[in-house]
Amino acid sequence: MPSAPSGLTATAPSSSGINLGWSAATDDRGVAGYRVERCTGSGCASFIQIATPTGTSYSDSGLTASTSYTYRVRAVDTDNNLGPYSSTASTITLGGPSTGAGLVGAYSFNEGSGSTVRDASGSGNNGAATATTWTASGRFGGALVFNGTGSRVTVNDSPSLRLTSAMTLEAWVYPTTVNGAWRDVIYKGNDNYYLEASSPNSGRSAAGGTYLSSPLYGPTLPLNTWSHLALTYDRVTLRLYVNGTQVASVAASAALATSANPLQIGGDSLYGQSFTGRIDEVRIYNGALTAAQIAADMNSPIQ
Repeated sequence: MPSAPSGLTATAPSSSGINLGWSAATDDRGVAGYRVERCTGSGCASFIQIATPTGTSYSDSGLTASTSYTYRVRAVDTDNNLGPYSSTASTITLGGPSTGAGLVGAYSFNEGSGSTVRDASGSGNNGAATATTWTASGRFGGALVFNGTGSRVTVNDSPSLRLTSAMTLEAWVYPTTVNGAWRDVIYKGNDNYYLEASSPNSGRSAAGGTYLSSPLYGPTLPLNTWSHLALTYDRVTLRLYVNGTQVASVAASAALATSANPLQIGGDSLYGQSFTGRIDEVRIYNGALTAAQIAADMNSPIQ
């Protein structure tokens, strides 16, 4: 009988699709394929089989926006013996057309070598790393290490990164220095939009842009610990989240400014606001995600 597949993950790149991935099962007669089952709704328990892939991934499509889905997988061997189920994995599809939330930049930092950083969103917004080093000790898989003195990832400007009416910025950060300096996590110049690990306000995390008269501040992040930062803006409210919990908000309604300047991660070429530590799982959306969707991202690696 096959073993149970391990490491099942579910990520939602859109309002109608979810990508699944898992580690291969083993069997002394050989694994012939897998059975993917799904249930719909938060806390659901009624699973139905939806696919029979032969590999260790599957993309589920035709789903409903802003809806929770839970999956489980088991293997079948060449004698048609079914193995035990994997653990379950759940996520929430992105908001539909009313929110306009779409992933326009996604960086897992799993390349491990070289200077090219791949955009997994499908938008083609690949980046170039400068003065960074790779580490296998990311929040999920690998990460990039930034030295605080010129390290950054530069993503050339593109129409998809010119966010105007709504946005979500997310990243896992592991600061090794926290002080009263601006330290970029995500920065689109000149101050079009930004997410900061620290600031001159007692080293507190911060976020904002030209659409805001002054930055929105969060708590000071702990040293040598992974923290998840997320910022959402829908031209009604700007919200800052740390580890999935909203920590600050402010009313705002201005459009985001656009420019031909690059998007930069971990530092910028305008002011030298360099981050010190590790950054992983950077996501950029052109719409405002819900708290539940941020929590789902926080617990799901980029595929």
